[in-house]
Amino acid sequence: MLEHQVKLTLDGEAEGGTRRFRHSQLVADVLAIADLDSHRYLIVEDDHGAILGVVETDDLLQKVTSSDPVERRRWCDMPLESAISARLDSYSSSKQSCSKPPSLTRREIAGAAISTVDDDLAAIFLEDELYLRWSSVKQILQHALVDPVTDLPNRMVFERRLAEEWLRLERTANTVCVILIDLDYFKKINDRLGHAVGDIVLKEIGTTLQRQLRSYDLLVRYGGDEFAAILTGCSAEKLLIPIDRIQEGIRKLQIQDYPELFGLSLSVGAVSIRSQSDIESMDQLVQEADACLYRAKENGRNCAYVADLTSVDRTPKLAEQFAESTT
Repeated sequence: MLEHQVKLTLDGEAEGGTRRFRHSQLVADVLAIADLDSHRYLIVEDDHGAILGVVETDDLLQKVTSSDPVERRRWCDMPLESAISARLDSYSSSKQSCSKPPSLTRREIAGAAISTVDDDLAAIFLEDELYLRWSSVKQILQHALVDPVTDLPNRMVFERRLAEEWLRLERTANTVCVILIDLDYFKKINDRLGHAVGDIVLKEIGTTLQRQLRSYDLLVRYGGDEFAAILTGCSAEKLLIPIDRIQEGIRKLQIQDYPELFGLSLSVGAVSIRSQSDIESMDQLVQEADACLYRAKENGRNCAYVADLTSVDRTPKLAEQFAESTT
C-alpha cells in the first residue's frame, strides 16, 4: 500500500460524493432534505458521530420508487439504518465519548490517503476516523453478511434487523413478527444423496421462500436447515397468509435432476408482538418462535404453530386452529 499526505475538503454536497445522516432519521425525512441522484452513498452515523455503515443511493431509490404503494410506504417509514448496504463501523473507540457529533459543514482537514499499487484510492485517514472507499471493501463486507450456500443474509443480519425493529417499537405502533422455518428430514437428504445435493436443496428452498415473502420482509439462513424471517405491519392472523404460501411453495418445489425430492415439507413456528410490553426482551421473541417450531415438530412436522403475544391467550396453536379462533 502507498501512503501520501493530502489536504482534503469534505463537503456533503460534492458531486458524486457522500452525505452523512443520523441512524434514527426515517427514510422519508432523508428524501425530503437530500437529492439522492447527486450522491452515490449515504454515510449513516450513530448518536456520537461514529460511522455505522453505508447506504447505496441507487439501491435505496429502487425501494422508494417501487410500483407497489405498500412497499414504498414501508421503506419510507423505516429508519435509515435499516437500508444499510454494509456496515463500516468506526474502529475508533474515542468517538464513543463524544457528546456532540461532528458538523456536516464544509471543512478542510489534513489527512493521509492510502492507495493500492495501481494508485487507486482505497481509504482516507482523517483525525481519528478511517474512511474506506466503498468499492475496495464492498465485496468483503457483503460476504461477511451473506450465507455462501443460499446467498441469503445470515444470522448476524437477522439479529441486527430484529434489534432495529425492537427499538422502532418504542416510537411506532407497529407489529413485528418472527417466523422460524425448518426443512423436514433434511438429514436424510444429506445421508442418502450427499452434502453437495443438500446444498442444492438449501439454495432452492431459500429462493422459493424468498419469492413467497414481500420485498421488505427479511429472510435469512438461520443455521443448518433452518431459515428465519422478520415481518412487520402484519398481525398474527394475517401471518397465516405468508405461512400458507411458503408451505405450499415448498410442497410444489421441483428440483432439477432430483425428481425424488418432490413434495418436501416444512415445520414452522411464528409469533407476533405489537409493543415492547408484550414480552420481556427481544431474545424472548425468538425463544417464543422457537417454542412454536418445537410444537410443530412434536406434532409430526409438515405443519405450523402460531402464537399471538399481544393476546391474553399466548398458547401456540396449530395454524388451522388459530385461523378458527380468530374468525
